[in-house]
Order: sequence, then structure tokens, then C-alpha cells
Amino acid sequence: MDKNYTVVETSKIAAVRGGGHLYSLIADVDVENGHIGYVGDLADDVEGLETHEFLAPTADLIGKDRVVLVANPEWDYDETRRTNQALYNYINEADRPFRGYDLIARDVYAVSKEGINYGSADAPEIGKYVIVEAGKTTVKMVEKADTTGQGFVGKIIGTAKRGLGWKTEGGKQYGRPYIIYFIEILRNDIVG
Repeated sequence: MDKNYTVVETSKIAAVRGGGHLYSLIADVDVENGHIGYVGDLADDVEGLETHEFLAPTADLIGKDRVVLVANPEWDYDETRRTNQALYNYINEADRPFRGYDLIARDVYAVSKEGINYGSADAPEIGKYVIVEAGKTTVKMVEKADTTGQGFVGKIIGTAKRGLGWKTEGGKQYGRPYIIYFIEILRNDIVG
């Protein structure tokens, strides 16, 4: 059964090429790829590794630190079914380290719609902005006016269709494609 977790792409992030920090994070709950949060203190229950606690956004953290993007390679040790290997069925399990990437201005990453809280809209919209939301690890889609005073601001700049094994033949679509939304980072700063 498909789980519809967020799918993430990191191809235009400076940290992928050594232009930013890459963190080893751990959480006591499952965390989806393509979600955001903060780097906490070193985890004292992980021996011998520089692994930090993953912190979900709270009102106290927003604007006081820079967010990181969760984007771990989608490996799954249960390869008994092909669907287990689908990107939308992967999650970073609780108590297992995963990767978090620094985000800086002009970075671009992409997520499936599950990584964006788009409210009552039918889907995320190109040209809208995204900010951090307390209590959520997804970004929140907002109007430009709502970005004032925010430390983290991104903009949805485009979409693309992705998915392995899908094709259109004879007017019919086979496989399971999904749409990803490209988010350009406008700022990821400490404010106040």
C-alpha cells in the first residue's frame, strides 16, 4: 500500500557540493524527507557519532536559527516488494540518523505536494511564497505580504512531473507519476 510520503530533490543546493553544512540528525519520531526543522544539541544517546537532535519548528525557534532540509538517501532494507523502493514510500524512521542540509539564498530544492501546507487551495501554486510554521515540519504557502519579518522565506518557482516507470501510450497513462514543486530560497536568516 502506498504511503504518500514527501519526495525531495536536492540538485540545486549548495550543501550538496560542499558549499554548506551537512548534518547527521536523529529524532524520536518519524520524519519525512523534504520537511524542514532545526539542528539541536548533540544527541547524547548516539555513541561515537556527531549526530544532532532534530528539532521541529516551534514559535520559540522560528527566526532564532536557520532551518535545514531533511533529505536522506531513500534506502530501504526490505526489498521483498518493488513498491517498498518507491520514493513516496520512504520515511526516516525514529531513532535512526538521517541527513539535514543547510539552505542558503538562491538554493533550489523540490518537493512533492506533501511537503507544502497549501491550506484550502487545490494544490501548491507557482508564484506563492513559503515560510516556516510552528508545530509543522512542512513549509506553509503564503502571499508575499505574509513573509514580512520571517527569517525563512522561499518561493514556489515551477513544477515538473516525476516518477519511475510511468509513461503515456495510446492516450493512457501507466505507472504512478507525481508532481514536484521547485522552491527557491530567498532568505534563511536569524531575525530580531
